[in-house]
Amino acid sequence: MNWQNIIVYVIGAAVFMWLVRAVIRGMRVRKYSKCDACGDSVCPYRTNKKGGDRR
Repeated sequence: MNWQNIIVYVIGAAVFMWLVRAVIRGMRVRKYSKCDACGDSVCPYRTNKKGGDRR
């Protein structure tokens, strides 16, 4: 095994861990709000009360 294969394996493992982290974060955010990027304060789906009033 040479150093190029080791670097490829390290990069592959980092990408895999990044994807696992993104899936876990997506599942956690989903239970707080249905539309994470929505900035509308009168949106009926806006249920996250932790952040307070965001005007």
